[in-house]
Amino acid sequence: MQGVLVELFGVGIVITGGSGIGKSECGLELVTKGHRLVADDSVDIIKAPDGTLYGKCPDVTKHFMEIRGIGVVNVKSLFGPGAVSDGVSVDIIVELIRWEDWEDPDRLGSEEQYCRILAVDLPMARLPVRSGGNMATVIEIVARNHILKKRGYNASMDLIKKVSDKIRKTEKR
Repeated sequence: MQGVLVELFGVGIVITGGSGIGKSECGLELVTKGHRLVADDSVDIIKAPDGTLYGKCPDVTKHFMEIRGIGVVNVKSLFGPGAVSDGVSVDIIVELIRWEDWEDPDRLGSEEQYCRILAVDLPMARLPVRSGGNMATVIEIVARNHILKKRGYNASMDLIKKVSDKIRKTEKR
């Protein structure tokens, strides 16, 4: 799969998007924030017998990233062995989309989106990119939100319930 695979808080996220949108730069920023790079540009994904997807880097490009304007860098050499991982479960797909091409009628995030890979539906976040935006921080929020959802908490549903309860209380008066 074409993209950047990173591990944040134990969550494997594949960052996808069009050429030049900033996938590698975003991955590099996440590494500088203490997260781990698994693969840049090309991600090998396999399906385990239990249905879990697992991602790793092709051996030839392991630990390398291409950063436009700089060239190829070795993340392990620059940041140390803690900045890379040989592989991680693939838990979420993040698609970076140019701001002007982004259309999202569901601003609350109440409609889950999925991406099917190897017959497995993975949660997907489509994120608009604009100049000056901090996509690494937004992707950290995607990972943290995923962890909360796995624990049973959904902020969108919580807000919708609170607003609905408020409306019902107001209507009873």
